[in-house]
Amino acid sequence: MMKYLNILRRKIIFSIITVGTLTSCELEIQESYNFQPETVDIATFENQTAWEWIQTQQGLTEGSAKFSNNKFNYLVKAIEVTGTQEIYETGTANKTFFLLNNSAFTDSNNGIFKNVILNNFKIIDDNGTPDNKDDDFSKPVDEVFKNVDVEELRDLLSYQVLNNNYVDQLEALPVALKVSPFQTLRPGDKGIIHLRRTFRYRIEGSIDTNFTRNSFVRPNSHNYAFKNGIGHLMNIRFYK
Repeated sequence: MMKYLNILRRKIIFSIITVGTLTSCELEIQESYNFQPETVDIATFENQTAWEWIQTQQGLTEGSAKFSNNKFNYLVKAIEVTGTQEIYETGTANKTFFLLNNSAFTDSNNGIFKNVILNNFKIIDDNGTPDNKDDDFSKPVDEVFKNVDVEELRDLLSYQVLNNNYVDQLEALPVALKVSPFQTLRPGDKGIIHLRRTFRYRIEGSIDTNFTRNSFVRPNSHNYAFKNGIGHLMNIRFYK
């Protein structure tokens, strides 16, 4: 009798473990089945070029005199100063634009004004004296860009555009976490950017070749379809 009870006890325990395991597997499969990517086709503006759309996206923070972080006042001016409007307004739908919003220019840690313009472009005052104060970007937009090194600024913008490459998270980057090189408008090896997508279909880009986790930055919004390409909105720049 005792032997029979022991056998019965082992069968009951085995049944509980088996049911628990199957339940766990079923939950995991269900979770995977219900998975939805975090990025989808957000908006289409196929009757507008990237340049036409950017110009409509300028504005102030509500109740403030400051530019909204998610708008493109500074990018519009940067494009005008460098004379690169043609890049953003011509071509068929075969370009990829990483569009820098106002935050990409003004961020106190990684912003273009603090780390690129003030340090490398050497804004100067009317007397020819370096004027590298941290609050230079609080001046009117025309004044901020008045004395920048146009070639340096043009070089920075060229690294944010891929020509003859329409990069989304599907056909261009079909395998998650696989890094692929793409040529930006900056010529040569210095114009190579490495892109990948995450399992949640976010695009990430690295200017380094070490591919550490911290070397990748990502757009904050994806997949804006324009007449001449696709845009991804950035609050941090690609630059090297």
